[in-house]
Amino acid sequence: MWAQQEQKWNLEREARERLMTEVLVILQRQLEEKLEANLAEQRDLVRSREELVASVEQANAELKEERDAINGMKLACKKDLDIQVWSF
Repeated sequence: MWAQQEQKWNLEREARERLMTEVLVILQRQLEEKLEANLAEQRDLVRSREELVASVEQANAELKEERDAINGMKLACKKDLDIQVWSF
């Protein structure tokens, strides 16, 4: 009788251990999948940020070129006006 009860407890313990092992394996797999998804999202965010920074830098460069061109035209107009004023 006692041996049968002990065998039953051993079987139950082994079943609990197997179940716990399966649960832990599933949890680890889920964590790894979530981690991989987070890493992929971070890579996408970094790529988007780099593209945005490049766009801003390009826009700044174009704005500087436009400002330089306008300043050049202003300077040319001023010189032209100075020439006209001093030629009288």
